[in-house]
Amino acid sequence: HGLNAIRQGRCCIGILALLEQAGRDPKQLHAQDFGFVLGPRINAAGRMDNMRIGIECLLTEDWGTAQRLAQELEQLNRTRRQVEGEMRAQADGIVQALTADTDNDKDNNQVIHSGSPINNKSSRSSKRSIILYQDDWHQGVIGIVAGRLKESHYLPSIVFAPADTERTGDDDAIKGSARSIAGVHIRDAIEQVAERYPNLISHFGGHAMAAGLTIKRSNFDGFVTAFNEVMAEVDNTVFAEQKFTDGPLQAGDFSLWFAEHLAHASIWGHGFVPPIFDGVFEVLSFKILKDKHLKLSLRYPEVQYPIEAIYFNFDSSAWDYRAEKVHLLFQLDINEWNGKQSLQLMVRDLALVKETVEAG
Repeated sequence: HGLNAIRQGRCCIGILALLEQAGRDPKQLHAQDFGFVLGPRINAAGRMDNMRIGIECLLTEDWGTAQRLAQELEQLNRTRRQVEGEMRAQADGIVQALTADTDNDKDNNQVIHSGSPINNKSSRSSKRSIILYQDDWHQGVIGIVAGRLKESHYLPSIVFAPADTERTGDDDAIKGSARSIAGVHIRDAIEQVAERYPNLISHFGGHAMAAGLTIKRSNFDGFVTAFNEVMAEVDNTVFAEQKFTDGPLQAGDFSLWFAEHLAHASIWGHGFVPPIFDGVFEVLSFKILKDKHLKLSLRYPEVQYPIEAIYFNFDSSAWDYRAEKVHLLFQLDINEWNGKQSLQLMVRDLALVKETVEAG
């Protein structure tokens, strides 16, 4: 009902102003746009400046004011993306260094402080968590970065930043944002640390999949050790990610009509996940975009035209440039460019298919 109202222009003008800034037509609004278009722009105010900007944008009844505030939110969101991108790149580099260090010396991990690696056994234990901190990180986006790390490495991830950028001494507070995987109740895990080591954590709260906490900078090493002690007690099977599929599609299902039908079939979300499919495709061509996205042109049996696919944040080192076939886990999507729509597969996982040749 809310979607239909907004599509008809029956909503607060702040939403219309935000959609105008994003270049989106309210008549074509989808449920996903709340999470990927409107939400990030409104949240950017609280992350980068003052949340009141987002609130006032939604409350104003003056179109000029709504446009001005929406423009402010647009700029804040661009700043947020830039800061987040820089932090994600740094975090990925740190994790790669930690992983290489773990592979080279199973008993010697690293704790990262202020961009300088310090040898210590407590940063990461048995590859069961990722816990990072840097003096120059922005606390407004640590939750997003923790979520990305959790998704890409499938490990409980906690990212810390100074509570006050002007105060980064050992006795000053740092704030952490945690994101978890199925089977690890992150809030309860932090509570276990607090119960065992009452002096480590100043404040904490949250739920099964996300939590926040505050500790002293000097307690970072001790917290890492304590948290990994808790993770060591979790069953091994929890850390093996399971991915599910609704099965393969028929040739006729690769159509704009079917993709549109799925998009409007329901409001998908947690506990009611959108359909996801799998299939083996022939690789016609590929491109690596911005060193981190894989763009594919594919052929599927009995489909008479190439099928485009995109895999965002793909580890290009895992790609074989000679690949002829791939097994994809994907969702159907509609790509809009210059007013034209085309079918696109959003790749969620990929495996190279190696041909076998039987003797005789």
